Amino acid sequence: MRQATSGDIPEIIRMARDFHRHNAPPWPFSADATGETIAGLIDAPNGFVAIGGGFIAGLIVPNPISPEWIIAKEFLWWSEGKDGPRLLRHFREWAKSQGVNEIQYSRPAKAERVGRFYDRIARQSEIVHSEFCHVS
Repeated sequence: MRQATSGDIPEIIRMARDFHRHNAPPWPFSADATGETIAGLIDAPNGFVAIGGGFIAGLIVPNPISPEWIIAKEFLWWSEGKDGPRLLRHFREWAKSQGVNEIQYSRPAKAERVGRFYDRIARQSEIVHSEFCHVS
């Protein structure tokens, strides 16, 4: 497992497409947007992208109503085998080394196994409910 480089972007796009196919979210997949987002995170000092048996991507941001509270947000990860916990551990170690106050994790609604995994390492602090509008 290692930090991703721009040369890894095509492989990450492929894996993100697999994530999309597997989880079937209501939004369409965009290889261009995925590539641009991953490239931006690779280049950003507060961004994180790692690859190895899958990939994980996240970002460090201040809490919008309490800027001294720093949050690492994982917003996309995909494992092509049993490397999911290693990828997540790599992200957690990086986030903690950056001095964050909180790490937030995401998961698709139907990914119950991922939810059980998160229950072992973190407590649920908020639930996001999504209302999808103008979806064809």
